[in-house]
Amino acid sequence: MHRKLTNIQIVLDVSWSMGWESPSRYSYARDAIERFTLAREGDAMGLIIFGEKQFRWIPMTKDLEAIRLALPFANPKHQPSHMRGTAIGGALRFAAKAMQVDAKDEGDRVVILVSDGASDDIQNNWHLEVADELNDAGAKVFYLHIGTDSHEPAAMEIASLTGGRSFVAGDAAAMQAVFSTLDQMTRTTFLTEQPEPREMFRSVAWFALAACGLHTVGLMHLRYTPW
Repeated sequence: MHRKLTNIQIVLDVSWSMGWESPSRYSYARDAIERFTLAREGDAMGLIIFGEKQFRWIPMTKDLEAIRLALPFANPKHQPSHMRGTAIGGALRFAAKAMQVDAKDEGDRVVILVSDGASDDIQNNWHLEVADELNDAGAKVFYLHIGTDSHEPAAMEIASLTGGRSFVAGDAAAMQAVFSTLDQMTRTTFLTEQPEPREMFRSVAWFALAACGLHTVGLMHLRYTPW
């Protein structure tokens, strides 16, 4: 018996606003994601960071230590100017393509979007196209909005359209609670390995034939002859 793995893409907003406060929203997200990876050993996970552009920071891997080691280098304070804004639609489209390339054949496909801002590229019903691409990739989106600012309604609808859910977390404790909930919601069932039936008749027949041959030879050696 073994647990069926889950393919998880973390899509993390590293726009400048994620690093403004002290402690920053990014630090809340980083700590929660690190703890989440410790609870998900055996699953496959990738890390995509985004601002106005998107980057596959860590490709899908079962070595979750790679995610933990890479997170400090994604700090918004180290990001260039083209990462200052927030493009959720582009990040989710990127995640859908990455999921189709990287995901293991078995297991569910989950995208966890972590962001603190609004996004122009999912307005005017563009979010419907994004949801279609995610559904085509078989990915379910869970949207986590960080902070007390207004959440992104279009991102919430994408989560709903793909079978996921949306959450709001204003501080570190709330962030940890949300990721604990996600851990429970995205766990898959255990698979029981059934023994493969094999046709044993041929081997039994060969054994019986060999035994008969040996018996016949034995009788020839033991036969009584008067001459």
